Formats: sequence, C-alpha cells, structure tokens
Amino acid sequence: MAAEEGISRVSAPIILLLEALVSLLLAVYLLWNYGDIRRQNPLVSVTTLLVWFLSFFIIFVLPVDVSSAFYHLCLENPYSFICFDSLKILWFIIYWLFFVLSWVVIPLGQSYVLASYFSVWKKIVRMLVENILIYLSLFVIFFILFVYLVVIKKIVALQETPWLIATASNTWGLVILTLLLGYGIVEVPRSLWNASRRSYTLSHCYFKAAKLCTDMSEADEKLSDAVERVNKVTQRLHYNDPLRKYVDIIIKKFPEEVQAEFNKGHDDYEDYRETSGEDSLCKSSLEKLLKQSMKAVRMSTEHSHSVGDPHRPVSRSGRRGNKNATPTHGFKSSLRPQSNKFLQRQSTLS
Repeated sequence: MAAEEGISRVSAPIILLLEALVSLLLAVYLLWNYGDIRRQNPLVSVTTLLVWFLSFFIIFVLPVDVSSAFYHLCLENPYSFICFDSLKILWFIIYWLFFVLSWVVIPLGQSYVLASYFSVWKKIVRMLVENILIYLSLFVIFFILFVYLVVIKKIVALQETPWLIATASNTWGLVILTLLLGYGIVEVPRSLWNASRRSYTLSHCYFKAAKLCTDMSEADEKLSDAVERVNKVTQRLHYNDPLRKYVDIIIKKFPEEVQAEFNKGHDDYEDYRETSGEDSLCKSSLEKLLKQSMKAVRMSTEHSHSVGDPHRPVSRSGRRGNKNATPTHGFKSSLRPQSNKFLQRQSTLS
C-alpha cells in the first residue's frame, strides 16, 4: 500500500506535466495552422495560444480531479491522484486566468487591435469607449451585491471581494443566457418546423445563396475601392515623405499578394515634394483610409471563409477573379431544379 502511494506521488506530477505539454502542443498546432503568426498582432497570438491551452488543459485535468475525488471515497488509489489543496490551487489559477482573459484581455485587446488609429493613445481611448457599457453593467451588479452583504448580511465585504467579482460576472452571464434562451425557445422550434418543409427550405437556400453572392460582390467592390485609394496615396507619398510610415502601416493590412503590387509602376525613390491644395494628405485623412481598408479586408475575408475559399486570388485592383464580374459571378447552383408545380404555386402566391 505504501509502495502504491509512493508511485502515485511520483507519477501524478509527471502525468500533469505531460497533460500540460500535450495541451500546449495542440494549441500551438492549431495556432500555426489557422493563424498567421508572421502578420497578426503578437497580442492576438499570445492571447489565442493561452485561451486554447487552458481550454485543452481543462479537458485533461477534469478526469484527474474526478479520480482524486473517488479516492476520497475510500476507493483504490489512482496513479493520477493529486491532493485536494493542489487541485484547489490549480482550479483557482485556471478560473482567474479565464476571468482576466474574458473580461479584460480579450475585449480590450480586440478593440485595441481593430481600432483604426495610428496613435497608441487614440487606440486606448477607443478601446475604453467600446467596452465602457460592459464594465458599467458589471460594476452595477457588483455594487448591488456589495450593499447586500454589508447592509443586510452584516458581512465585511472587503474580505469577500474576489468572490463578489466572480458572482457579479456569473450573474451577468446568466442574465445574457436567459435573454438568449428566451429567443431560442421561439426560434429553435420554428427553425426545426421550417426545416421539415422542403419547398420552404429550398426557397430559403436559394435566397441565402443569392444574398451571399451579392454580399461577396459588394465586399470585393469595397476592397477594390480601398486598394485603388491606397495605391493612389502610395504613388503620391514616397519613401522620404513624413507620412510614408503611416501608408506602410495601411499596406500591411492587405493580403500579401496585394502588398507586393502597390509599389509597382512608379518610382518610389523620387524625392519628396510638398503639395498643397484641397487634396493634400494629412494624418487624419490617412486614419480614415486605414479604417476603410481594415473594414474592406475584414469583410472580404469573412465572405471568403463563408464560402469555404479563404485563399481566393486577389488582383491588384482588389477584385477576386474576373474583373468584369457580375453579382452572380462564380455562383453555380448545385441544387435540383425546381419542379413546374412548385414554380406554378410560387407564381400563384405572388
């Protein structure tokens, strides 16, 4: 019995270390395959890696926790046994890491990365403005719980601050979940009922396919306009222009196949000459161009992923595929043709 306990004490840390290593390797593999580490913001890479690592690690740690709990019921000592205090500390670290990631790092980091400004200070202000409502709602819940403990329960709430914060976040999540469940109670049965109607489903699929093609065409048009605008600015601002560094930041927001085409066709090493007039460029105008470019690239990427083709070639003009494409370009229905009876019924209803 003593020998088994000794083996358990030695094997448990090794098993936990192996689980952490496997979780880290899985997270790195997914990040390498589905991310672009060379181009994406380091904050995005580190945050994504940490979130995926913790998510996988929970899956591996949970059986260890269950087996250790069974051991306390006077069952056989498992090789993966970890004492209660160690598990408590481990779950404490995992919980608060997730809390900080979900309430601080991810929302603030997302707003910071997507902010279309060159100045760090402007990005921080934009980051706080976009998330102020979430933090205000959390603070209101926290304040109500704080008053409840101090006034009604006569408890010194300062000692319970960490658990008050956790309770406030859980309450906030439960309120959102309740609202979503209220929507799901109506929407899920209705969607299942409509899915059983073949004619309705077919018409809905045709509508979604046509809308997707229209959205893709609109996204490509916006990307084309953004590329053309940036290309014109690139031709005006050369290497020694004070504003050139901002143009380089804008260019990096585009796909790599577009970046290589911006500087072709003109002499980038021409000396800088100041220009004046209504169309003179400034930092604020370049920030507007940055916002337009980021939005266009994001829309184009989202629609490319929605059709399962994230690597569609992009020409210098920003158009994907045929330059003279129509809104239905590239769409070919794989559905069965509608029957004459269905068409007659549709025309009668219309």
